[in-house]
Amino acid sequence: MRDTPDYIFDPDSIGHLFPEYGRPLLPDNKRLEHRVVAPIPDKAVGLQQAFIQGVYREAVDRVKAAGQLVAIGYSFNSHDRASYKPLLDALATCRNPKVILVTPNAVELRTRLAEEYPRIKWCVDPFPFRSWVLRGFPGA
Repeated sequence: MRDTPDYIFDPDSIGHLFPEYGRPLLPDNKRLEHRVVAPIPDKAVGLQQAFIQGVYREAVDRVKAAGQLVAIGYSFNSHDRASYKPLLDALATCRNPKVILVTPNAVELRTRLAEEYPRIKWCVDPFPFRSWVLRGFPGA
């Protein structure tokens, strides 16, 4: 057993299978180890496993350090609340916390989420991901 799980998630490894959504060429392209990809605890086997706990600790630390998130195409479904609540709770403790919602239903999401998290500045981009990318990632 390892103290720290050995795990790598590389979202770019299958990008070539989706030509319209290939690897973005950004001037500040985040290296893999600087991304936050949190597993969904309610759907994971063994919720109490060290891996899930470790990933969430790391994700919370990074969210606090960044003070902002970009949610692309995520619905913040109430059934997934256990997944996103720890991250939004951590973000809400930051100075000037901000979330950019990139999804066609961003306005409705902002209305619902701003009620629960009034400290967070909710920015909306009510367009598909492709449109947000082609317009140069506004808000980010």
